[in-house]
Amino acid sequence: MPATTHTIRYNTGKKSLFNARLMSVKFEDLYGFMVEGNVDDVNVLNEVRERIREHGRVWWALEANKGANWYLQPKISSNEGVISVTSLKLSVLTNTITLRRLIRKGVPPVLRPKVWLSVSGAAKKRSTVPETYYDELIRATEGKTTPATRQIDHDLPRTFPCHPWLNSEEGQASLRRVLVGYSFRDSEVGYCQARQEFFV
Repeated sequence: MPATTHTIRYNTGKKSLFNARLMSVKFEDLYGFMVEGNVDDVNVLNEVRERIREHGRVWWALEANKGANWYLQPKISSNEGVISVTSLKLSVLTNTITLRRLIRKGVPPVLRPKVWLSVSGAAKKRSTVPETYYDELIRATEGKTTPATRQIDHDLPRTFPCHPWLNSEEGQASLRRVLVGYSFRDSEVGYCQARQEFFV
């Protein structure tokens, strides 16, 4: 998503400036949602965007210096928080320490899918099933109705209605495939709304 900066200027006296800061404005947040806030909220958002851009420059500099996918290195085994460096290349150790530090600061949005897939262990888990697994799961669930699918269909129109993509036909169809697929894949969990997960 291209970075956008929202600048609001008021060339008025102090009293008018104070009132303008309290005035409600609509703007797009970091994830594409339209939100409402005041001028201070917009300014904070612009500061956060600048930090994200700066952090992204660090990641891209490492990509240029160490090569693409430098973070997709063998994992370091740790025993009770102690890192084992036996027969471990120094570059791998350096990459792991750098990666941990950078992840704590945040992963740039464009790299998140690849980085999280790797560091979460999902890529390794995915390698244990055929590449067609998801497509076959979706085909197997087509036309089937369960309490979970009925609840998913009920909730979809209410899920992030202010987000342009999730409020589109394509976005809702994509989200439905994932939710229905998961409800069949893990029938013990099935489907539950996010707000319910915190109270169950």
